[in-house]
Order: sequence, then C-alpha cells, then structure tokens
Amino acid sequence: MICAHCNSQIDEDSIYCDQCGVEILVCIKCGKPGKSKFCDIDGGKITSKRQIDNTNKSTINNLSSVNPNNNSSHINNSASLSNTSIKNSKSSLRLVNNTLNINIIVNHLDIIGRTTGAFASQFGRYDQISSKHLQFHYLSNGNWQIIDLGSTNGTAINKTPKWENISKIQPNTPATINCDCFLLLGDIELKVSLHNVSITGTRRV
Repeated sequence: MICAHCNSQIDEDSIYCDQCGVEILVCIKCGKPGKSKFCDIDGGKITSKRQIDNTNKSTINNLSSVNPNNNSSHINNSASLSNTSIKNSKSSLRLVNNTLNINIIVNHLDIIGRTTGAFASQFGRYDQISSKHLQFHYLSNGNWQIIDLGSTNGTAINKTPKWENISKIQPNTPATINCDCFLLLGDIELKVSLHNVSITGTRRV
C-alpha cells in the first residue's frame, strides 16, 4: 500500500504511515488510500482505516455470537483452504537459520510476522519482515502450503539456498512447499524440514 501523503510503501495492515506518521485514510468502496473527502477513482467516501477495521471486527464478532461454531479464521483471504485443512494436525515444520539463531516449530495456521503471530519476538527486529508476513496451512492430503499475506518484501521458495532468478510467490495465493526446501522472507533465509510428532506426543528425531 502507498501512503497518500508521502508516497512511501507501507504494510497493507498499517493504521498509520511508519514514514510520515499520518493516519491512513482509505476509500470505503475500493479500499485505495486517499487524503480528500472523496475517492478520486470511484467517488467513494474517504474514512480512517482504523474505523473500517473496527467495523469489520465487530461484524465478525456478531457472526460468531449468532453461530458459536463459526470460526473467524474462515473469514480471510485463505478461506479456500478451510475445507481441506486439518486444524489439530500432528504434523509440524521446523524452520532454521543458524546464523540468526532462529529455530522454530510451526503448525497449521501459524503466522510469521514482525508484530503478529507466535514468533514476533524472533522476527520483530528484522525490517524486511512485514508485520503479518506469511501463514502456514497443513492439508488433509499431507501437503503443506504457505500464503504470503501481502508482505512488502515478498516470499520465495527454492530447493536450494540460491536465489538468483527465483521469483517471489504471488501474495494472498496458496503455494505448495516441500518439507525439505528453503524459504526467503524479505532477506531472511529459512531452512524447512518436517517435524513429526507421534500420536503419543513423542518428538521423533
């Protein structure tokens, strides 16, 4: 997303521009940033992104109260995966970067981000990682998929840690990964391997 005031590239989920500090205003119709009362593209009313986000959260909460079994994780860009995903999977992935002392275990629906997800403490110091960068999905057929959540610096997949001529994956689009590959989040490289947990809970070597 481009700030309408200073033209800086910022994260899609930003409420304020991290460059000029101005609150982000967007069109209620097309979602494009603006700084006047009405959108130059479709004439929609310009309002604060914070207000729109709060309205969306309220809508999700209301839906959950009507149907307690409704899972808000289905109301996002990865809804297409919900029917084939296993929420309580015993399969996990290990992501490692020995140089940066990163060694984490990710499970189904885990998010990697600078400020979002269980691993924010590990990735919070790295500017190349977006606040909400990447999500993992484990499928019923045993495959793993990742979704780049509209990150600023993108995500790439490769069989080896060689990134010349390797294109970034499309944002908000599921991409299948092997359990023996490498990921590049911005400029952070991670080695991916399968981390199995048996039915008894034993962590196999």
